[in-house]
Order: sequence, then C-alpha cells, then structure tokens
Amino acid sequence: MLNTSVANQMHLVQVHPDTNSKTYLGVWPESEFLYLDRDTMISQGSPLGSLVYAASDSVLDDAFELESLMSSAAIGGFYEFVLAADTSGVQPVMNGLKLYDMRISLDTMDMLLRSEVFFEGTDSDTMHLMNHTGVSVGDFTASGMDLSGFYYSESSPEIGASGYFVGGFSGDGSVVDGMFGVVYGEIPTLSLSGEVGVALMGMDSSFTSPGQPGPSQYFGLAGFNNASGLNYDIKSVGCLIPCDIAGAESIETSLSLGSDVMAIRLTSQGIQSPPSSYTLPDGSDVFWGIWQEADYDIDDLDPSLVHITKADIGPLPYMFTAQAPILNDIHDLQTLTGSPSVNFQLAAGGDIYDAMGSPVMTLDSSSSLELDFTSSYMSIYLDFGTDGALEANSLPLPDINGFNGISLTTVSIPPALSGGFISGRFAGTEAEGAMLMIETLGIDGKGVAVFER
Repeated sequence: MLNTSVANQMHLVQVHPDTNSKTYLGVWPESEFLYLDRDTMISQGSPLGSLVYAASDSVLDDAFELESLMSSAAIGGFYEFVLAADTSGVQPVMNGLKLYDMRISLDTMDMLLRSEVFFEGTDSDTMHLMNHTGVSVGDFTASGMDLSGFYYSESSPEIGASGYFVGGFSGDGSVVDGMFGVVYGEIPTLSLSGEVGVALMGMDSSFTSPGQPGPSQYFGLAGFNNASGLNYDIKSVGCLIPCDIAGAESIETSLSLGSDVMAIRLTSQGIQSPPSSYTLPDGSDVFWGIWQEADYDIDDLDPSLVHITKADIGPLPYMFTAQAPILNDIHDLQTLTGSPSVNFQLAAGGDIYDAMGSPVMTLDSSSSLELDFTSSYMSIYLDFGTDGALEANSLPLPDINGFNGISLTTVSIPPALSGGFISGRFAGTEAEGAMLMIETLGIDGKGVAVFER
C-alpha cells in the first residue's frame, strides 16, 4: 500500500496525560492511496474506499500480563476504558452518524471484556451497538469483538444493526493506559456500513498522581444559546483524582455548527461555586452549576473550524452524570414501569438565571415531562408560578439518549415570558431521572432541572 499524498488526509494524535504514550488515528480518502501488487508493484486501485486506521506507539499484547495489570488495578471490580478521541468528525458512518460515546470494561469477576458503542445523527438517527456476552482479553487481541444492536430514527422503526471492534491495548508493561482500534458498524437491511478510528483511555487512579487533573467520563448538557445552532452534549469532565466532583475543572464537548463539528474544552478558573447535586433512586448522582464568562476559558481542539468565543456563549449552565441508561429503546420504560405512560416530576434544581447570573424565575413542583407510549407522544409542562408556564405537546417520543432544542410556547402570557427551548438527557441505569436544560425568552434566562419518575 502506498500513500500518494498527505494533502487531504486527516489525522489525530492522542497523548496520554501521564504516560505520554501516543495513539494515532486517521483517515486516508480514496484518492490519497493505492494498493500495490507485492510482486509487480502495479497499482490494484483502491477498491475499499476511504481507509480508517488506529495505531499506538506503546502496545501490550500478552494476554496474561494484560489481565494481571487490569485485575490488580481495577476499581470496584471493573477496569474501564472510555472514549478519548475518534475520527467520526471527518469520517461519519452510515447516514452521517457520528460516534457519540464508547466504553469498554473488564469485569474482574469473570475476566471478560464488554462494550457499548453509541452513534448519533443530526435528525435523531441513533445506532447502539454492544457486546454484553463478553469476550476474553486473549480472544480480543486475536480476533476483536463482535457487536450487535439496533438503529432507529424518527422516520423509521427500529432496525437490527451489527458490527465489530478490532484493535489493541496500549501501555508500557507497568500500566494499561488505553485501547485503540477501528469500530465497524452496518445496517444490513439498508445496505449501509461505515467505520471509525477510536482511542480509549483507561480509567484507574494509578494513571494520575493525587491532586493532578485526570479524565473522567460523564455525559450531560451545556447551556448554549439555542439561536447559536450548537448541540448540547457534554462529552467528558475533568476531575481531581480521587474524583471529587466538586473539583471538576473542565468540560470537553463536541459541538456542531451547520455541517462543521468542533471539539472544545471549557476550563474553569476555579472561582465558580461548587456544583449542586441530586441522587437518583439507583444511586446515580446528577451535578449542575453555572459558569460566568469570568469562570472559564475556551480551547479549540480543532482550530481549523469555526471559532467559538466566550461572548458567543455567555453564562454557561451545565449538568452531567456518570450513568447513562442501559436500555435498548425508550419503550423499555413501559415494560419497567408496567404502565402505558411514564411521568417525570421536578425533583431538584429549576432556577433560571439571567445574563448576569442572577436568579429570575424558579420552577414549580407541578412541572412535568410525560412519555405516552400509547400515542407515541411526549408532553412537557414547565410551571413558573406567577411568571407563567411553558409547554410543548404531541411531540414525537425521544430516543433513549434524549432530545435537543424543542420549542416551548406560553400557556399564560404574563408581561414578559414569551416562549423558550428545552433539551434533555435521561440519567440512571433505568432512566430513573431526566436532566433538562431550559432557555426562556422574554424573561431571558437559562437554567437546569432534574426530574424523577
């Protein structure tokens, strides 16, 4: 194989913050390389299309050594690997899906690797691939890991999907600091397929010296203005090790603006108030707070795309949790509850802050989010007491990851409140809670709320 040009290829280098090991991810467009016959060196063309690759400068391949290192350093019986970088921003898979999250864990009880992979599109398209059966470390290093799951969108019913993950482990023989490889997915009935290069980081206290920043995987929402056209997903949160969430010091997120996808890091200046928190029935914690413009800085992780400034964002409410629901479909909630409808009520939070960071409104306990599986609709009602109420009815049911930027209308019209927007993510192992990011208009403000079913 011969790479004929470097002009248009894309590559990422992920550097581990403690071991300095490097993972290389990239995409060669079809026009950038040739397949050569090994004997004649005559071009065989490029029949496979774009080439996605992943590699590391430090590789561990002894299965016994790997298992020993991971089992001895595991936290709570699991050794976790979480997504650190990927190529889906320039090499999206079928129907423009981009990698939203990926995690792999080694269960030290049975010494099997298990994984979950989430892809999302711009039109509520979602693909969820997983391997809950598990595969041994030796089998993975020899032949990878099979994945199976489903794909669905607002315009089509759930469709079976499948794929695999092939790659390896990185480390220097004293620590397993990550994984790397290529995730392949396909939707056979739609004749769609695609692949993404990934780097995953091992999650263990041995990676980071006490008191130094370390990565922690969380998911949630950041309060960008709806008019900016940005999405709201928090990809990860930096914590102190051991991870005291009140010491959270950075949020890393992928933002979409039109056809561009950009990763930024919002880094705290250490002067914001400690986050508030609420514990869901399964023990999962939801955290939230607000950063004023003076509280954070912005680093473009992909400076070739549109630059976002603090003036574009302003005061930034945020909320996140470590536990995403382990469900196949939002309809699983009907089975869990034994009811054709599921109602979420306000449990915590609910303050709306103006551009100066001062509270201007608070949600009333009568606020609700209802999923009606009989009609396949979702309804939202936000009661602000004497300031009025906002609602949205007959909305399509969300997927299990949540919803973005739904427009709200006023129920009663006080002098100033004139509408708004809401985005949400489900939290807890069985979607026990809903994290909501709210933007109000007229009385301009932003805030968060935790609802519980």
